[in-house]
Amino acid sequence: MAITVCCPTCWKWSELGAVMACKKCGTPLLLTDGRRVDEVPEVGADAAPPPAPPEPPPLDLAPVGWSVRAARE
Repeated sequence: MAITVCCPTCWKWSELGAVMACKKCGTPLLLTDGRRVDEVPEVGADAAPPPAPPEPPPLDLAPVGWSVRAARE
């Protein structure tokens, strides 16, 4: 699986290679989740995906006054 990175200065998207900085301007490249490539030691084929966000609490525990739209069937 190819890792897509972006230069925050040039806004050029490319696949990650051996270089951790933009070839045009030298700015450190960013991963799609916003982390800098040079700050993430495990970038590569063996990298584990970031953990999934926690599930929201059940609606029974929602604060008083909150409203939820129910999906129509």
